[in-house]
Amino acid sequence: MQHAILLTLLFTTFTTRADSIAPETFFNSVIARMQTATSQLRDTTYTFHKQEYADGHQQPIEHITVKYRAPNDIYMKWLEPIHRGRELLFRSGWNDEQLRISPGRWLPTLNLDPHGRLAMRGNRHSIHQLPFPAIVANFADSAALIRANPALQAPITDLGEQRHFGETGHCYQLRLPKDREPGLYAAEVMLCVSLRTGLPLRIRSWDEVKGRLRQVEDYGYKDVQVNVGLSDRDFDPDNPDYNF
Repeated sequence: MQHAILLTLLFTTFTTRADSIAPETFFNSVIARMQTATSQLRDTTYTFHKQEYADGHQQPIEHITVKYRAPNDIYMKWLEPIHRGRELLFRSGWNDEQLRISPGRWLPTLNLDPHGRLAMRGNRHSIHQLPFPAIVANFADSAALIRANPALQAPITDLGEQRHFGETGHCYQLRLPKDREPGLYAAEVMLCVSLRTGLPLRIRSWDEVKGRLRQVEDYGYKDVQVNVGLSDRDFDPDNPDYNF
C-alpha cells in the first residue's frame, strides 16, 4: 500500500475538539504510538477488508485472511465474496523473491514477479506495501516531508472516536492539496487508529476527478491479533492446511 503521501500534511493546521492541545503535538503522538506499536510487532493475524479503484474501475470488495511475520513473511487466503480459496505466500529471500499463488483448488500454482503485470492486475500496491510496518513508516516519512515544505498546507479534522470492524479507533480527515502538488497520492484521506493496538484500523482515500472526489481506496483491519507466535509452518508451502 503506497501510503507515503497519505500523511504528507499531518503537521500543518487542523481542527480538533481538543483545543487545548497543539495540533502538531497531538498528531505527533498518534504517529509515535503507531511507530511504537510496529516496533514491538513480531507477527500479526487479521482479516483484511479491501476495495480499490484500479485498472480504470472500482474493484469488488475483498476479504482476506492475513498472517504476517517480521521482517516480511506474508500468507494470505481469500474469503467471500470473490476469489474464495485463493492463497498467496511471500517470504524475503525465498522462491527467487516471487509470489507463490494458488488460484484455487484444481488450478496450477503460479510464481509471479510481485511487481509484474499479472500480480498487479486489479491492485494499486504491491505485496511489499501490505504490512503495518510499511504503512506506518510511510506515514512517518510523509510527516517529515511536510515539515520540510511548510508552504503546503491542508486542514486536518479530528473526527473523534468511531467504531469500525468491531472496535474503536480515533479518526482523522485530511484534505491534501494534490492540485498544487501532483506528487501527492490522494486529495482526501480518512485515517482511524485503533485504541487497542495503536495500529491503523481503517484507511480511506479519495482522488479528485473532474471536480468531484472519487474513492480510490478503502482498507480495513478486523480482529487484529499481535505477537501470537507464528512459526515457520505458517509460511511453509508444504503446510497441509494450504493448497500450494
